Amino acid sequence: LGEFAALATERIAQVQAEPVLSDEPGQDDLLFMTSVPWVTFTSILHPIHMHPADSVPRIAWGRFVTREGRTWMPVAVQAHHALLDGLHVGRYYQRIQELFDHPEAFLSS
Repeated sequence: LGEFAALATERIAQVQAEPVLSDEPGQDDLLFMTSVPWVTFTSILHPIHMHPADSVPRIAWGRFVTREGRTWMPVAVQAHHALLDGLHVGRYYQRIQELFDHPEAFLSS
């Protein structure tokens, strides 16, 4: 336990001195996803360390609810505009809606 604590303390100090997204410098093929199944929301804002390396898109899913015979589930995307714009986010939402509308097509493949 002592060895683990010493290594963890050292690693925490390294990350605090120079925040990185992973152990692989330059890795940019990441996507942060979270699920908040306890609440439904109309928007969500993720905490972001204002560092040039922190440009990873963030996607959050909330609690689904059924209203008027339809099931709704909040999905929020937060991304750096230098990486994608409204067209890309719009296409993402369209694709998710297609999957929600026809889950059998997705689950059978």
